[in-house]
Amino acid sequence: MSISGVILAIPSLRSCGLAALLTSVVLVLTAGVAFAASSRSQPGTPPHRQAHHQVCTHSSLTTHELRLVDSTGTTRMILSARTGNPALTMLDLHGRVLLSASLDAQGFGSVRLTNPIAGLPQATLALDDKGAHVKFDREGGASSYLFLNNQGESGAVFLDVQGKRRLNLLVMPDGKSVLERFDDQGEQHP
Repeated sequence: MSISGVILAIPSLRSCGLAALLTSVVLVLTAGVAFAASSRSQPGTPPHRQAHHQVCTHSSLTTHELRLVDSTGTTRMILSARTGNPALTMLDLHGRVLLSASLDAQGFGSVRLTNPIAGLPQATLALDDKGAHVKFDREGGASSYLFLNNQGESGAVFLDVQGKRRLNLLVMPDGKSVLERFDDQGEQHP
């Protein structure tokens, strides 16, 4: 059975929630590691002398945290529920978090992408009790923000490099569109 077949065969992964995404990532990674380990042989070793690898047939693994390391032993990925809320964290070679995906105590999910180059834009996708949000930030204050709230209002908000709001583009639940511009003092232009 292929990896995609395994994922489709597990009912919780068909629901397409963030928890299911995290579960499928772990399953795919685990299956890939198991496949790589079971298919590895020493170059030049005759087939009858190659080590036979045992295939794990357990249906589950229970732990609070799983850390995946690279060939040098550096932690590159952490799957954790140690705090009670599930989280997936990916790190660079220096231990800096470059991607994190998590659920909060109410079950709202967020994904944060951190630029590996300091000072360049970051991105966050999040759900909360107010709606759905996508935010792009840059050190120093520049930011843009796209949202859809629970009442049906959608919009985009733009801040300049000093962190001052400069422009709002809004579409109200009744279909009315609003364009709001702001000056250096934060006052709205007519």
